[in-house]
Amino acid sequence: MVLDAVTLEVLATIELSGQAGGIAINDNQAYVAVPGAWGSTNGTLAIIDLQTLLLDHEIDLGSDAKGTKEVFIEGSTLYTVNSHFSDYNNNIFSITEMNLATEEFTTTIISGDYYGYYGNSVMTEDALIIPLSATLCRYDLTTGATDLNFMELNPAAIAYEPLAQNLHITTSNYVDWGNYDIYDVNGYHLEGPVAVGTSPEAMVFEYVIVDAVYEIEIPEVQIFVKNNQTVVVNGEAAGIQLYDLNGRLVFDYPYPVNGHWNHRFSELHGIYIIRTYVANGVKNQKIMLR
Repeated sequence: MVLDAVTLEVLATIELSGQAGGIAINDNQAYVAVPGAWGSTNGTLAIIDLQTLLLDHEIDLGSDAKGTKEVFIEGSTLYTVNSHFSDYNNNIFSITEMNLATEEFTTTIISGDYYGYYGNSVMTEDALIIPLSATLCRYDLTTGATDLNFMELNPAAIAYEPLAQNLHITTSNYVDWGNYDIYDVNGYHLEGPVAVGTSPEAMVFEYVIVDAVYEIEIPEVQIFVKNNQTVVVNGEAAGIQLYDLNGRLVFDYPYPVNGHWNHRFSELHGIYIIRTYVANGVKNQKIMLR
């Protein structure tokens, strides 16, 4: 099911060959893991065209990738974490690497008591962090090296915060305790534990941005949004940049603004930070595009 991000209106319902798992977006395509039902012999990856909101095609990843559950993209490579959930007694899982351009793939089977059928994996800048029953596994994206005992704990949920590059992890015995801790990407403990209950299986980050942060007060420059999509800048500026809430540059206008400038952002939706450069300082302001 596809929903409008602002209104939550149902835009489309897309039929796949089985139940859906994790989703990753690249350009105008959504890559969806299709683990199938219990006993499914092969893993599947569905590719959806985000312009037409139709299923483009599905890729059979084979029996080594059965239980395809999570999808990640780094550069030109797509990764899936495959649970092998119907091979429960074999204590194995696998990782598939696929070239996005050619759709050629290879799958590596790993011996380990994969726990991600209930929890979740995350991708850091250089690794996949995967929950096992009593440890976290680290899979190096460059070398393919696997450390099954990267961190020894009882994982419930994992989240990666890309700004500080920290791992946020909840642990639990699912009986009478649950904790929340923060670690760096090397597994060094930074903060916690904080008691959070017995089934802490999901986390979400809220980024709080002040309405305007001035390095130098610049009242001569006014910024506002017209008709939900058009950004208007009145004043003198040496350049304009737009950043998303993860600090990524999404628009750069490196030219002088003399009195008035406007630009329609029809493809952007959400909260952004606009930065204007002038002779005596920089002005940052939060804007909402719909």
